[in-house]
Amino acid sequence: MAKRGFEKISITLHKRNVDLYAGVRVRTAIQEITKNMNLYKGVRLMQVLEAFYLQGRKDGARHAFDEVHRSLKLAQRNVPHRRPGRPRARR
Repeated sequence: MAKRGFEKISITLHKRNVDLYAGVRVRTAIQEITKNMNLYKGVRLMQVLEAFYLQGRKDGARHAFDEVHRSLKLAQRNVPHRRPGRPRARR
């Protein structure tokens, strides 16, 4: 029976090791991709992986701020946060 959950996968690229935490399918895919990898292909793979990582961070941050903004609007609707009475005329 295959091991479930994420495992630490160490990818050796030129002079550096990169640790990736993923499942069995991703491990076999990475092993297949890095089997006959030269320096050029290793650098290109690192650039692609870094781009995916950075985009994921941006998407996660955007999602978090959208949730905060949505909750703030809901709270403003439910809580009377304005001063009582008629607003002053603006000049």
